[in-house]
Amino acid sequence: MVANGEAVIVAGPKERWIDALVISCAYQSYEARISFLHNLALAHHVPGGERTVRLSGGLTGRSYEAIFAADGCALPIALFLLWHVVENRRRVYRAGIPTKGVTT
Repeated sequence: MVANGEAVIVAGPKERWIDALVISCAYQSYEARISFLHNLALAHHVPGGERTVRLSGGLTGRSYEAIFAADGCALPIALFLLWHVVENRRRVYRAGIPTKGVTT
């Protein structure tokens, strides 16, 4: 995520997992776990810190609840995790729908 020309959040997969991320914000490291099946994302300080963000959504993904700590990076991380969950659920949904004009 970039704001005012500066990188606010830098995120990447933890090892080779799509459901585990390493997030850097304001020179601090966070780990996030995402459950696409349960529409849930959790982030915490590394190593073994308190939970910073909890993002949960309904089965259809139309509403989400975000609970985050009074941490300067919690809101940007919550927004990033929301985008990450929604974007990946959208990709899976689109991959399962055949497009018009394509026959199988």
